[in-house]
Amino acid sequence: MVKLGSICLVLVSSLLSTFTLGQQNQQRCANILTRREIRSIPQGEWQNYRNALNRMRDDGWFTWYARMHTQNFNIVHNNPMFFPFHRRIVQDFERLARTYYPGFVMPYYDAARDFNSPHASAALSAAYLGGNGVGPQGCLQSGIQAGWSINFPANRCLRRVFNGGGGTIQPWYSPAFIESMIQRETSLDRFRNSLEFSLHGAVHLGLGGDMGAMEAPNDFTFMLHHANLDRIWWRWQVINQQNMWKYDGNSPNRGPVSLNDPITVYGDSVGSVMQLGFGKMCFEYDSQPIRGNLSKRQEDTDSGNSTGDLSGDDFIKALDSDTLAKYFPVFAQNQGNTTSNRKSRTLSTYSDRPAKRMPYPFKLDESWLKMHGYSLVTAENVRQGAIKMVDDLYNSGYRCPYL
Repeated sequence: MVKLGSICLVLVSSLLSTFTLGQQNQQRCANILTRREIRSIPQGEWQNYRNALNRMRDDGWFTWYARMHTQNFNIVHNNPMFFPFHRRIVQDFERLARTYYPGFVMPYYDAARDFNSPHASAALSAAYLGGNGVGPQGCLQSGIQAGWSINFPANRCLRRVFNGGGGTIQPWYSPAFIESMIQRETSLDRFRNSLEFSLHGAVHLGLGGDMGAMEAPNDFTFMLHHANLDRIWWRWQVINQQNMWKYDGNSPNRGPVSLNDPITVYGDSVGSVMQLGFGKMCFEYDSQPIRGNLSKRQEDTDSGNSTGDLSGDDFIKALDSDTLAKYFPVFAQNQGNTTSNRKSRTLSTYSDRPAKRMPYPFKLDESWLKMHGYSLVTAENVRQGAIKMVDDLYNSGYRCPYL
């Protein structure tokens, strides 16, 4: 079977060698940082991150990012600028943090894998980002920012208020939904719309407190969450050669968008951040490497040794052809490479697992949607599409490995 990972790796290497970078006048990075999922960072190294963040807070940088995000809130959400702006702000934070701790590389939080019981995630434990806040204000007392006070928009504690009651977070969007969205959407703006109204909003609201407000960068989780959304965007960019430089839709004030548009706050062109490994975008994701010898990476991928990410699981590929084509067209296109014996083995492997329906994602809060200027109807349409997918996969016998 040809895995999605191998498809993406081939596309990335092909794009890096064939695109004319003179179009954006970007130099290839001499050194590339590899961003890792937060749970892969050892505790000893995490302490260095903690020290760097404390110093950044003391120097006023968390206040600066929270204020900047708040002041530009309606410009960088609900339109195509969402992706380039957040790619740039996370890269800028990473660059700044490295002046405090040279070993700092921005982690990402792969929230989708925790969709069933987000509050039980190791990422949200005291060892990493911390859990629910305590007391009437929901003050964060655990994790890397335990006991923090903030200065914007007021002098108070850093807040975290889980949305499920009893210290729980309501279920959000699954890896299968994210994978389907990556494979199905062909327009950047439609892809952005689907992601912004699904996993993006669910994590912000699920954690609540500062994460559910305009000043969300007060919570370091903001940066990890948007690093993950950026990772998902990058995977969409490389799944199809036509996606790499695709930037469509309309801006709030200027009509149709362009790669020459300046990124809000930073002024760099949108085109300057489109391709990882060039210009200032000197980073990659461990789940989607952009460097190294192609033949060696291809060999690793074909042998099953490549780094895994949201690319689904074998049981997805064992779905009936109609369901596979509807939700996972890339897998469906490569179904010819899947022998019937392989499919039978997959079905046999999962046959002893009980069929469980994945939980439906929660409905985004109306006041939060209005704060962003989001369409309530569009947001609910995205959720209903996810619910329909949950039902269709269940009726097709899908056993989610994350349940």
